Amino acid sequence: MKRRDILTAAAALATGTATLAVLSKGDSKPADAPQSQRSELGAPAIHKGIKQLRMVTTWPKDFPGLGTMPKRIAESLKVMSEGRIEIKIFAAGELVGALEAFDAVSSGAADMYHGAEYYWQGKSKGFTFFTAVPMGMTASELMGWVDFGGGQELWNELS
Repeated sequence: MKRRDILTAAAALATGTATLAVLSKGDSKPADAPQSQRSELGAPAIHKGIKQLRMVTTWPKDFPGLGTMPKRIAESLKVMSEGRIEIKIFAAGELVGALEAFDAVSSGAADMYHGAEYYWQGKSKGFTFFTAVPMGMTASELMGWVDFGGGQELWNELS
């Protein structure tokens, strides 16, 4: 496994963890609960307490490695939330262009994105510090700085 793959996986995990922390748990039962505990079958997702989110990516659909990670994130979040979080994934060009993912989330057209932060360096050179750069921090160092060294606060200021 390459360093960049590890960094991408760590960033994806951090995104998923942050998403789970922000979203509240619904009081509906998962789809595999007994019929007597589930909502009506024809009820809309919101009635069932399901959060439906849209993720745009900067990668082509099923692009090896980076392009397949969003699907894994979506599947993991659905399992961890017991079916209460569903993520529809839009590959680059399906909802917005690859380099428009940040703006799509900023404007509310999408709920989250999966991409490399250095794509937004035109908005601020600081974004490059939150992704893999040559001679930069390792994935573990980067996540340690973001999680425990004040990096998250700086990252929040950029968005």
